Amino acid sequence: MIYACRIFDLLREGKNPSVPYLPAAFATSNEVRNKLIVATTYEGLPVKWALQPGDELVSLANVPAIKFKNQADLIHALRGREGTIAIKVIREGEEQVVSLPVKARPRMINWVGLHFSGLVVGKEFLRDAQISNPEDEIMILDVASASPGSVRKMKAYSYIYTVDGQKLTKVTELCGYLEKAAKSGKKVEIVTRRGSWDYMATFKYQLYRISVEGLKLVGPKIKSDGLCIF
Repeated sequence: MIYACRIFDLLREGKNPSVPYLPAAFATSNEVRNKLIVATTYEGLPVKWALQPGDELVSLANVPAIKFKNQADLIHALRGREGTIAIKVIREGEEQVVSLPVKARPRMINWVGLHFSGLVVGKEFLRDAQISNPEDEIMILDVASASPGSVRKMKAYSYIYTVDGQKLTKVTELCGYLEKAAKSGKKVEIVTRRGSWDYMATFKYQLYRISVEGLKLVGPKIKSDGLCIF
């Protein structure tokens, strides 16, 4: 509940309540509880943290009594803050203070996605995108049950790799292409990429031929007609 209250307070103050960028991943273990241990850091995000593997993030430097027990505590402490924040860290057994740049992720109210054939697709800004999605592909975020996409066993959290052999990485670009396909009545051929075991590879590619139905842009600020223009 304390996390939700922080969001409501920020909204009342007219501030961005979005979670901050976290350019780091933390190792978890049943043997080491209630500690925030850095596993690695990520490149390619709007902020970069000068942390090292094995660093333990302890608390905000100006609020030492409230310790970080997990990633959620860190997100809560940084939510609504911008600029450089001092964090207490234990590095190689010694406590020190490091300055970490903090920036909120884009407001969800500005998010724009696309619906067609029972799929909702759009951009998902993952912190490890340079590894998991280096070509900035659009992701399938949801597949409605009993929809054309579901019948073809298309899966959420797959990336749209190509459409009719073309790389379409912008939502409006994809919408425009599918709009032309829908008007012509032809099916499109979608190749998806998904993290899954394949021969000597960690990603699997699957091909689907599907008719374009119910095409529209979706999102908090999109008009009800959902036309493929902003």
